Parts: sequence; structure tokens; C-alpha cells
Amino acid sequence: MKVAIIGGGPAGAAAAMTLAKAGVETYLIEKDLNGDKPCGGGIPSGSLKEFDIPDYLFERKVTKVGIVAPSGYEVIAEVKNGYVGMVDRMKFDPWLREKAVESGARLIEGVFTGFSQKELTPPPPLFSKEGKIEINFKQGEKEDSIEVDAVIAADGVNSAVAKQIGAERPQVYLTVQEKVELTGETQKLYEDRCEFWYGADISPNFYGWVFPKGSFATIGTGAPYGYGKFMDDYMAAFKKRLGVRFDGAKILKRQAFPLPMGPIKKKVYGNVLLVGDAAGTVMPVSGEGIYYGIMSGKMAAEAVIKGDVASYDREWKRVYGSQFRLMSLLCRWFYKDDKWRERLVRMHDDKDAQERSLALWLEKEKKYPIYSIYGKIVKSLLKHL
Repeated sequence: MKVAIIGGGPAGAAAAMTLAKAGVETYLIEKDLNGDKPCGGGIPSGSLKEFDIPDYLFERKVTKVGIVAPSGYEVIAEVKNGYVGMVDRMKFDPWLREKAVESGARLIEGVFTGFSQKELTPPPPLFSKEGKIEINFKQGEKEDSIEVDAVIAADGVNSAVAKQIGAERPQVYLTVQEKVELTGETQKLYEDRCEFWYGADISPNFYGWVFPKGSFATIGTGAPYGYGKFMDDYMAAFKKRLGVRFDGAKILKRQAFPLPMGPIKKKVYGNVLLVGDAAGTVMPVSGEGIYYGIMSGKMAAEAVIKGDVASYDREWKRVYGSQFRLMSLLCRWFYKDDKWRERLVRMHDDKDAQERSLALWLEKEKKYPIYSIYGKIVKSLLKHL
């Protein structure tokens, strides 16, 4: 069996690693091996154990989560029995790709240019189990192609593969972030702490973040794509609310990037499977994508190995469907206006709700009854109505 993976980020690399370990002839095609993907970079310590992520990849180990309301009221949630590991994607992605190569995958720096027309039926193309898929790509100016049995599309929110096959696309947010140098008291403050800031001045239905890395922090905000023209204003308002913490701090890089929000319903089109940002596997409310991207890549690869590609959709819904439904509901609920954002923050004064809320983010290996978590959140929310 031969499989091509388009995109070498966490989702694609995880798929390549899983396939190669199973003895599948695997081609991992990434357009830019030196790319810097804008990302918060948080990975809960209790997750992804099978990938054995080494300590040196964590730029910081966060044990305190600051949650700041529109009024400025702040709750500090303590991370118990673990931490949130902050990774720099410039280091993390190459490490994952290296693990895939060590497992037997062939890594190619190239740009996907399409499927051979003779292989396509009218869109969306449906490939039979017995059929072959010929993919075309460019390495510099050189054109090349590979004939494979399946394709895993891990080429991001603007997936060229998804566009060619006419796949469903996720809702897209636009995010803006700055890499800001950490020095002095600010460096001490964010030694083991990240923050989520809420308010209509920062975002109509997302949040502002401060995620520390080694010598810098990423600060940013996001909003649905239609709010793009306001992003500079949102960012300016956020930096104003951060106050003196980053006044005069050196801006190392400013980045804008699209972020999918919530998975597409259908991720399998014949023998083409969509994973990671290409499948929209980013959690509403939290905006977390690395963990779910990696797990989607792993699940898709396992479905290909079994010879039952359709099982990927079923398994995703079984394991994560209720979590995403709950968080989508909470997103619509709490991002209505600043009164509800204020309640979102203040309810975390309730230690039970705080524990359950953090559990959704940090303890993915534990299977909490999802609607009991919802019940805890509602119970604590009622105290603030």
C-alpha cells in the first residue's frame, strides 16, 4: 500500500508516523520545511503520551492559567497534576517530521499541484478501494507525481486538496499575533503562566491570549473572517488593556493567519481523508488545535491501515463529537456580549467548575461524562446570573 500525505504539520506528521510504523509506504509532502506556523503552541502534559514528546521541546511549562473578564476581574486557575507545555512550532514541527522519517516515511519538500485529470470523476471525486490516485507536485521547478492508494490532506485551513475535491470547508477566523520579547518583571510574571483575556473591545466572539515561550511571548486575538478590517483595532485595544507589561517591549514578528473553528461533518471523500486544520479540528471556545490535529492524523492513518477509510469519520464522532458539540454550544452562549463573558470568567471562582473546565483542556486521557461537565458549568454559572 502507498499513501501520500499533503502537509507536514502536526496532523500530517502524526499520520505519516502511524502509517510508516505499520509498514505502509508513506510519502510526506511539505511545501516549506522551514516555515513558521503562527500558533499558541499549548500541549497538555497528560495528552499525546504515545508520541513521547521530549522535555526540551517545551519552551515553558505553564501551571497557572489567568482568565481576565471585560471588567478586568481576574481568576487564576491552578493546573494540578501536570502542566501545559508551550512549544515553538519552528522546533516542534521538524521534530515530528523527523520522527516520521525515523519510522520509515519519505519526506519531500514540494508543493501539491493537483490530481491527474484522468483519475477524477466529476467533483467531488470518489475513488474506489481498488483505484489508484495520481497526485502531482513540484519540487522547485521540477514537476513530479506519485501514484498512491490513498491521500491524507493535512495542508491547512486553505487546503488545496480540499478545494480540488470540493470538500466541505470549516468556518474560518482571522487571527493576529505578535511575538514579543520577554524581559525583567514581565519575564518573571509569565515564567509559568498563560492568560486568556475577554471583552468585545478585544474580539466579538473569541479572546486575547498571552502564551509564553522561551525568550518571548505570543500575544494576539482573533475574530470571524468578516471582521478582518477591525483586527488592528482589536489588537491595539488588547495591548492597551495589557498595560505596562509589554510597553516598549521589542516586537520580534507580527503575523496574521486564518484559523478554522470546529470540524467539518464529512472528512472522508473516497480515498481522500482530511485532517488537522484542513478538517477544521480546532476546538471552539479554547481555539486548541495541536492535540486534535495530531489525533485526527493518527485516526485517519489507522483507518487507512484497516482498509476502512470511512471508519475515520465514525471514530472521530465517537471519541470527540460530544466535546465539540458542547463547546460549540458554550461558544454561542458565552460570547453573546460582555455580560456573558463576565459570567464566563467569574464562574471559574467555583473550584468545581474550574476543575471541570480545565479537565476538558488538560486531561484528555480521562473520559469524563461530557454532560456532567456541562451540568457543573451551568450550576456555577447560575450563581452569577
